[in-house]
Amino acid sequence: MQLRSRMSIAELEECLSLVGLYNKYMQGVDRHDQLRERFSIASGASFKHWYKKLGFALVDIAITNLYVLYTLCEPVNRRDSHMHFQTKLANQMLFETDWTLFSETQVPMEYANVPMTQSAKVLKKAAADKAAAANALIHLSGDGQASGSVAYVPSDQQVPAHVCPHAAWSCWDKFHSFYHPKGLFKKDGKMDRGSELYRLKKHSVMEHKASSAKKTLILL
Repeated sequence: MQLRSRMSIAELEECLSLVGLYNKYMQGVDRHDQLRERFSIASGASFKHWYKKLGFALVDIAITNLYVLYTLCEPVNRRDSHMHFQTKLANQMLFETDWTLFSETQVPMEYANVPMTQSAKVLKKAAADKAAAANALIHLSGDGQASGSVAYVPSDQQVPAHVCPHAAWSCWDKFHSFYHPKGLFKKDGKMDRGSELYRLKKHSVMEHKASSAKKTLILL
């Protein structure tokens, strides 16, 4: 119902049902939109892809919800309460400021990212694991006898055992003493297919396939 004045006479007139429902349920949504648009980061940004702008809009909604909850939990009697909240939120996100220690005159302290130091127990265990990561290789000599050797493969290197066939060399020594000086790899870590070592390997594989094919023909 709404009060309508006609000829200085107050009369009650029934409102439309849709208008009544809108006034009952949508006023909070309108207020939410007003708060969101005041400091919106999505309104002033334009992107080629729609989902990027949608992401900023969702951030706006989250910040607005946080502001509503903040005003309910900690009412601030000041005209620029919304700006005050945005400033405190930005300081916390940029400088990891603790809100309980925040004051108007306090200068925010910058966050220092200090790496954690490893204890002696952790370092000893890592060294023991590295020493235990050894691969035994079997080599066939000319007379057909098998001889064994050990190549130490670091546990942090995900490479097969045959990459380090020399018993006295680790993967690091093999790469820096042989592969890298010969130009087998590029600066981005990919194998250079135009290097001499790669061509020799390809030629050797082709010869091996050709000899295997000849043996197959002879057996047939």
